[in-house]
Amino acid sequence: MNSNEGNAVMNRVSYGVALKLILSGVLVGGLSACGGGGGGGSSDDVDLRAAYDRINQKCMTYSDVEKAVGRSPDEAPHSGRRNWYSGNQQLFVTFAERDPKPAVVNAVSWNEVPGSELVKGFEVECGDL
Repeated sequence: MNSNEGNAVMNRVSYGVALKLILSGVLVGGLSACGGGGGGGSSDDVDLRAAYDRINQKCMTYSDVEKAVGRSPDEAPHSGRRNWYSGNQQLFVTFAERDPKPAVVNAVSWNEVPGSELVKGFEVECGDL
């Protein structure tokens, strides 16, 4: 191989390396712009599956449940229901009205769209609460 052939090979190798670096930069930049495939979104995103686990006691009131979720509900379709949405997760909580005592949780439903669902219910006997 003469020196001209050697230079041509080196130029092709350099060109190939440069092209790979450019394409890698474009790919990384594109992933960064769309969030890189990781969670993210608004600051209101919460892990509703973890909230479902925290709603683990009978006799939790509206404010107890909001604290367990970490934010106010997205919907309150009626006085006995609160709904939260975050990403592809949904959390639905129903309350038993007990006038004059505070309403308490009587059922919790979590699901992932599409995917699985978890449901649990509670007794409404809360003594003096």
